[in-house]
Amino acid sequence: TDEYDQTLYDAKVKKNGEAADAEAFLNWYVQLNRLPMAGKLQQGQAYEETPLYTLYLQTADTRRSISFHSMDALHAALSVDGVAKFYVEKSGLSLLETLP
Repeated sequence: TDEYDQTLYDAKVKKNGEAADAEAFLNWYVQLNRLPMAGKLQQGQAYEETPLYTLYLQTADTRRSISFHSMDALHAALSVDGVAKFYVEKSGLSLLETLP
């Protein structure tokens, strides 16, 4: 809600097709957005094609896929809709396993 107590959005969350706790998901999503980028991918920098994790975020008119692809023992490339520009430390991916 905003400062006038007007609803800005009404989140309805599903996990594996089943209804899930929207507030818990939104809190988790805020943490995911705080995942720091470890660096920018260089053109041609290699990473595994098959992702370690993939999330799908859908609104009324948009669907996004967010995937993490192994690069080496410490790093994972981050792709959004199949385009990878940055990489993160794999240690931060443990957050993905706590998805409510």
